[in-house]
Amino acid sequence: MAILPDLGNKDTMMIIHMLIHHSCRTLALVTCFSIGMALSWKPIAATQFAFYMTFGNLGISSGSFLMGQLSQTLAYTHIFYVLAALAITALLILQALNLEYHKKQLTSFEN
Repeated sequence: MAILPDLGNKDTMMIIHMLIHHSCRTLALVTCFSIGMALSWKPIAATQFAFYMTFGNLGISSGSFLMGQLSQTLAYTHIFYVLAALAITALLILQALNLEYHKKQLTSFEN
């Protein structure tokens, strides 16, 4: 959408963009929640997972707030670039996580 802003005026393109965006966002949330469930320490898993859910929902709410703030200062094409940069940053952070090490640490607590 940022590279071809003229397509934003076409209803079909906006519908396709919204479908892809919301599908990817839903899949990302489900993936984050499943990672959170896998990384939860069993004795406190319910509370820990509740925090994961809370932070996920806070992220959606604060993202909506920030989008409103950005729309007052940036053009929509620039906002799409910001969102792309945030998505790439999130992917880089996920690549840096060592989930196997974290699981080993959790099992060491149980021993």
